[in-house]
Amino acid sequence: MTQIFHLLLLLIWIVWGAIIRFSNLTFKAPWSDEWATLVFSNAQSFNNIPLDRAMDLNTLLLPLQYQPQIDLWGVVSNLTNESTHPPVYFMLTHLWLKLFPGETISLWGARALPALFGVASIPAIFYLTYLAFRSAKIAQIAAALMAFSPYGIYIAQDARHYTLPVLLIIGSLCCLVVAARSIIAKQKLSVWVAAVWGIINILGIAVHYFFTLALCAEGLVVLVLWMRDWKEQKNPVKFLRYCQYWYGVYWVALGTLLGGLIWLPAWSSIPDNNLTDWVTRSNSLANFLEPVLRLLAWIMTMFLMLPVEGQSLWVIIPVIAAIAAFLVWAIPICWRGIKFQLEPGNNAFGVKLFGGVFLGAIALILFLTYAVGMDLTLVARYQFIYFPTAIILLAASLGYKSKKHFFNSTFALFLIAAFLGALTVTTNLGYQKPDRPDLVVPVMAKTETFRNNSVPILIAMVQKNHEQTGEMMGLAWEFKRLQNSTNYPINSPWFLLARKEGNSEVATATLHETISEFPRPFDLWAVNFAAPVGAQKVNCFVDDDSRKKVPGYSYKRYRCL
Repeated sequence: MTQIFHLLLLLIWIVWGAIIRFSNLTFKAPWSDEWATLVFSNAQSFNNIPLDRAMDLNTLLLPLQYQPQIDLWGVVSNLTNESTHPPVYFMLTHLWLKLFPGETISLWGARALPALFGVASIPAIFYLTYLAFRSAKIAQIAAALMAFSPYGIYIAQDARHYTLPVLLIIGSLCCLVVAARSIIAKQKLSVWVAAVWGIINILGIAVHYFFTLALCAEGLVVLVLWMRDWKEQKNPVKFLRYCQYWYGVYWVALGTLLGGLIWLPAWSSIPDNNLTDWVTRSNSLANFLEPVLRLLAWIMTMFLMLPVEGQSLWVIIPVIAAIAAFLVWAIPICWRGIKFQLEPGNNAFGVKLFGGVFLGAIALILFLTYAVGMDLTLVARYQFIYFPTAIILLAASLGYKSKKHFFNSTFALFLIAAFLGALTVTTNLGYQKPDRPDLVVPVMAKTETFRNNSVPILIAMVQKNHEQTGEMMGLAWEFKRLQNSTNYPINSPWFLLARKEGNSEVATATLHETISEFPRPFDLWAVNFAAPVGAQKVNCFVDDDSRKKVPGYSYKRYRCL
């Protein structure tokens, strides 16, 4: 009867997790990284989009046309030439999108795959937690927290690859738990567990390179166990010769290393790629506390989030006060829970294991941030490497409060907080997309001259890499959506991606040449134009009231007469 109860309860978390992750799945406009997923998974290239000349909406969105006849090699080829990511997730998405045929590839379909992986992480983390703690109650708490985690919802509703490595990290941690128990008992690791562990690790690296950070965090925990055994033997030769229960771990480490080295040529090219230079621009030493504060904020959003993005001060102040009050109440409870679990006879094994992996991942992120100058705290999505362990540690800390009764007030309040955070994300009040073309295009569409069919519009942007191309595609997509959803006629604009090539004057010259060939009068919108516009030289005059900045875009309107 107890098993049936827990299976039904787990099913409830899975159903609720699915409902939330698939709710409003296309409500948010795609952003530049999602455009990369859509284009590369469609086996298309950003290089096919014309630069340095005006193009219409359909030309800009041409890489989104569904191409069922193209095979996986097209995905790998374009991704290798134009991106810094490994190909496995994009290949999976390519195959998945065949289930959603149409004139253009499906945004809903592209986001549904990570949502599905996100749902799968709910039973996966239940199994991992039960495997480590032998407590169905703690496992249920972990599953519930995963189901309603605002951060989990955020990465699940993004057409990117982060929920798949989360699932693989959970799988790798399952193997780590089994291996750690074998080492403590001085028993050989099962060949099957070692093989599965190695395959998961190699596959995880092929999905996202930052998966290696999770493996390094696991490696630190294994290293602690190894050093403990080595000290017990006090004889290195005897340890290496007779401690054969370590051999399985050695083989896993060797196989993972060899599988990771395959990507070494790709890794070596990443530092010189302008797609990743934004990570190294942040001066973490000058702003010493900012990375730590960001990390704390990202960890908090894994279970607690309320609307603060884009809200008025009258909303932000009480929301922050409510969050602060909740944390003041919650942190001592969680701390007491961890101390309780560390007591003899409780769940010290699981807390130490996952605590070690969690702290190891945090230490690696801070090391890369401060010592290497690669600030991985700048964005929330990179925090997936320690996300599962954060959920499990919180579940363990709440487990002692649930020792007698599962549904107690403490767990209920945490669950309510997580649920409110999940709603905040699905309704676009939190974890908003980095690019908001939905805030830009309506402004353009409502201008009086643009709604006059005799006055065309040209949108110009400086292009450095496919990130800017994706930002421009976001504007085109939003125009197309607006055209299909409104009753009044909206002209299709023209678009210009002007290459900068290290010299801003090149982009300015391209803009002036395009303007000189464009029929007048027309409206020019300079969007993210990282070069001098020099509009007066070509008889264009800025509309000072149109200067605006929203997430992902800064724009000005010029009247060209």
